[in-house]
Amino acid sequence: AQKRQKKQSEEHAILDIIERRSRQHCWPVKKPMVRNFHESEELQRIRRFPGGVISLHAPVSNLYKPGNSTNVRNCAMCSSHGCETKCKLHCSICKVPLCTRTWTDNSPSCQVAFHTSDDLMAERARRVALRRVEKEANCEAAKAKKREEMTGTGPDVTAM
Repeated sequence: AQKRQKKQSEEHAILDIIERRSRQHCWPVKKPMVRNFHESEELQRIRRFPGGVISLHAPVSNLYKPGNSTNVRNCAMCSSHGCETKCKLHCSICKVPLCTRTWTDNSPSCQVAFHTSDDLMAERARRVALRRVEKEANCEAAKAKKREEMTGTGPDVTAM
């Protein structure tokens, strides 16, 4: 009973922080989101809160924004200039766009990593680098396939 009461107390404190920041026009957090959540102690407290009765860090659909007809935003954890990961989801509490993609190195999704990483900036840098490597590998594979099609050295589709 005491543990549940402490968790409810923490949840109310988290909701109070969000309400205060909203009144001050500091919520949702603006760019650079990852850096702000990394550097601010109260934002770290919100980000690391495991969730309670009222609030859970759940992926929800992005809110409609005028001028964004696709309702898609760049993932805050793995997107960078020239290498964006588009996502239609954001965290229900933090309001940060986070993808739920599967990583080739079996890392947890950006949604999970954002809420559990001790060093958010290092984790973001690692994900951006991995995303670039994956993108380059995909481009190389596409180029090789196109070369095979042009030279006729690929699999013989007429024999099927």
